[in-house]
Amino acid sequence: MNDQDRERWKDLNGTTFEVKVSSISTAQERWLYWNSLVHLWNGWYNHYLNATFPRLIIRFEDMLLQTPAVLQEIADCVGTIVKPQLQYQVKSAKAHGSGTDLLKALSKTGDAEARLRQLTPEDLAFSRRHLDPNLIRLFQYRVPPPATR
Repeated sequence: MNDQDRERWKDLNGTTFEVKVSSISTAQERWLYWNSLVHLWNGWYNHYLNATFPRLIIRFEDMLLQTPAVLQEIADCVGTIVKPQLQYQVKSAKAHGSGTDLLKALSKTGDAEARLRQLTPEDLAFSRRHLDPNLIRLFQYRVPPPATR
């Protein structure tokens, strides 16, 4: 949290916002807690990378920006073919939430600078300290280095 967050959320005693995730296991709901969204991201993907069952992990931005190539890779992987008539969902797929349509998703995801604009220097420093470097490398992401003067 930066100074503005600490002022706004005075009741929270911490440096991050805890993330609470509902997990349904054997028809009984239980809650999983993570120190931050970064910790959840690390845990989520490491769980699947280390799983003993078959899995397929696709980056959202690859599906958005390289749809035909990704679909072909998936088809090759599972032994099927891609239907020749690909139709994009151009309107928002959700009736709630952000209302992001295809154009908004492309502009938000396709512009690396725009993705970073919302992050404070504290956010970036936290990311450098806590994002799993193996995941960052595997998924070919880049965490900007600290600004130099």
